[in-house]
Amino acid sequence: MQNNSIMAVLDASAIYAVIRGEPGTLKVNEVLEHSTMTTYNIAEVVNKMVLKKQASHSESWILLESMITHPYPVDMILAEIATGLSEKIDASFGISLGDKLCLALGKMLNKPIYTADRAWKQFEKHTGITINLIR
Repeated sequence: MQNNSIMAVLDASAIYAVIRGEPGTLKVNEVLEHSTMTTYNIAEVVNKMVLKKQASHSESWILLESMITHPYPVDMILAEIATGLSEKIDASFGISLGDKLCLALGKMLNKPIYTADRAWKQFEKHTGITINLIR
């Protein structure tokens, strides 16, 4: 993946909003073609779709593969950055490891993150990562 072709990092909530046709879809669609998402966060969306019986496993994967054309695999570098965020963003913030992987990817690539989760705006001051709320 060429870093210069990527404009943004998508949180699972942002891509899920697009799938469900929720408010904020237009903002995500503006950057979707030039966005990336961790493979972990892609798995989160697929898992949610299957558990909520919104689509089968195979249908969900086909959909996500067509939407996220620049997936980013979770490697040791990304994992190290994500777990390092725990020093600044501890359990009191109530975010998951998947959330930290998304934040870490934004930090590593120096790209803004798009999310539907308003609570993420507070992470800008803790991480220096630009957080764009989709709604």
